[in-house]
Amino acid sequence: MPSTFLTPAVIAKMAQVGLENELVMGQQVYRDYDAEFGRTKIGDTVTIRRPIEASVKDGATLNLEDSIEGSVSLQINRQKHVGLSFDQRDLTLTVAEFYPRFLADPIKKIANQIDTDLFALYADINNWAGTPGQTLNSTTDYLAGPQRLDEMSVPSGNRFCNLSPTDFYGMAGNFSGLFVQSIASTAIKEADLPPIGGIKPYQSNNVPTHTVGAGWVGGAPLVNGASQVSTYANVRTTMTQTLNTDGWAVSLGLRVGDVFTINGVFDVNPITKQALSRLKQFVVRTAVTTPASAVTNLALTIYPAIIATGTYQNVSAAPADNAIILPVGTGNVGYPQNLAFHKNAFALAMVPYAPFDEGTGIASSTINKNGLTITYSKGGDITNFRTIHRLDVMYGVKTIDERLATRLSGTA
Repeated sequence: MPSTFLTPAVIAKMAQVGLENELVMGQQVYRDYDAEFGRTKIGDTVTIRRPIEASVKDGATLNLEDSIEGSVSLQINRQKHVGLSFDQRDLTLTVAEFYPRFLADPIKKIANQIDTDLFALYADINNWAGTPGQTLNSTTDYLAGPQRLDEMSVPSGNRFCNLSPTDFYGMAGNFSGLFVQSIASTAIKEADLPPIGGIKPYQSNNVPTHTVGAGWVGGAPLVNGASQVSTYANVRTTMTQTLNTDGWAVSLGLRVGDVFTINGVFDVNPITKQALSRLKQFVVRTAVTTPASAVTNLALTIYPAIIATGTYQNVSAAPADNAIILPVGTGNVGYPQNLAFHKNAFALAMVPYAPFDEGTGIASSTINKNGLTITYSKGGDITNFRTIHRLDVMYGVKTIDERLATRLSGTA
């Protein structure tokens, strides 16, 4: 077969296809916001509306309520690239030769970086099903994820679950005793698990570990002051609030992503608002260091804001003064952050670079397909008699609805 001259357009197309094949979480999240950037010329930020909620009223008399729209902003704030160096003669290779030699590894590294940035959004999520420190090794363990999503009225379609290698292969081992040997063989030999509870498990080395802050060790944190509640109208753009606390071990850190509960504050059914049997889980949104004295107030920024009444109610009751605060997990211990989520929990927006002006001596091509955009560029280096090549991506990631996701651990 004669050699094919590899133009920037051909290389960019190969790179885009490779990127799509290599992504894990990047394939599972909402990716249509990139169109908003190009169509409306809105700069580097798009504002996303939070869905409104309504409540059913009694009787024939109309009872109106204000429709309050919240919002969240997604910013294009990540620029990643890989620089390449190869002989000009290599551009006469066939496509089949060129990709594995020069593109496969760079594309894999870019895809892993995007997935890593998406997985880091776990720190926004307050729900955590299972027991931190326990490996997923049974269908019962795994089903805690779909169960939590169901309890939070998450839509049943477009659900995904990403597991650490330890938890994924713990689940694979669970299939070894199945009577249906075709499923068992696929799980064990091919590392491909079937859907469980309507969600197919995926394995990724990019699943992060969260180490719980040291501040949870040794103290006895309490709520400092009663009736610390918010209204949706006041928190609709952040859904966070300040919670005043005290009783901490002194001069230690709490980390973004630390999850905790408050005694007496239970979760509620998002539709009926009836109290559930589990305590509401909250997540620390700003890293802090505990005070030098246990009696000194420590203001925590937490998600979600505590809303005890009305259409947007999310807890059974406001926290009482001196209510006990307990962490999910143990301070100074790390736990894999497996995630079960609906597609609309997270977003990835990739946008193209503006083309180079004529006369710059740079040839480039951008491919945008299926919400994934990548640019290939090359320029001359006359000093060293070579060409310089690079692959670039520009993107943003964002949690757009925390209620559509849960962290997942095994059970004791």
